[in-house]
Amino acid sequence: MCGFFGLLNLKGNISQNDIREIKKGTECIRYRGPDDHNEYYDNNFIVSFNRLSILDVKAPSQPLVSEDKNFILVCNGEIYNYQELKNELKKKYSFKTNLDTEVLIPGYQEWGEELWKKLNGMFSIVLWDKKNKKLSMVRDHVGIKPLHYFVYQNKLYFSSDYNSFFYQSSQKMKLHNDSILSYLSFRYVIGKKTFLENVYDVLPGEKITASNRGIKKEIYWDANLENKIDKGENFFIKSLDFEIESAVKRQLISDVPVGAFVSGGLDSSLILFHMSKHLKNISAYATG
Repeated sequence: MCGFFGLLNLKGNISQNDIREIKKGTECIRYRGPDDHNEYYDNNFIVSFNRLSILDVKAPSQPLVSEDKNFILVCNGEIYNYQELKNELKKKYSFKTNLDTEVLIPGYQEWGEELWKKLNGMFSIVLWDKKNKKLSMVRDHVGIKPLHYFVYQNKLYFSSDYNSFFYQSSQKMKLHNDSILSYLSFRYVIGKKTFLENVYDVLPGEKITASNRGIKKEIYWDANLENKIDKGENFFIKSLDFEIESAVKRQLISDVPVGAFVSGGLDSSLILFHMSKHLKNISAYATG
């Protein structure tokens, strides 16, 4: 799962009080990543990271730092096609671990903003370009992994968990009543608003950049809803089955035991069925 909390001062320096608050805000979400911890900070930027180890469990924790020390990155989630991306990149870049996230900085150096479209996974990514003083916040295509932020004067705070924001002193956190009404009506909060006033979500498939020039938002991916040729029910049943099995197989990559959380309904039963084609003696769990 992993968790991070960080701060960018757009026009000033990070203070010792900022560092203390970020550390406390990350400690309070240690449940998201109990296996390891690390942090990075410079004059304008700080980020603290809690790791849940899935791949290459002995590798050092994020934040990841480029060889030239210019790019700093944190990622909560998994990149399922990292091996394919690594095969493309290893002719030019060296890799020291088997972490899926290690492809992200070389991928950005090689492909720039096109990298986000190449990723297959669930992720919330924050990338700091120290030289150009530009921060990028990127969320996966359909918004599986959370990424929240708020801006107060020149400071931009970001986190993978609401609880972190209660540990900063720039602005007192208050519940957002409209969001509570939205949740009670629809079982989720509509749009970019969250349960906290002035705290927003990076939307699914969205990239937000922040620099001295301001904050810019861009949708880098959206679902293609164009009409397709009707090839018949049997074709689409087989295609759907293939896509589900391919996705399940792709997401079984792990250096720790893999289990299944089942409800007894159609969705989780179907996933467990496809898992059983590739794994034996699967540990399955349900709650009641």
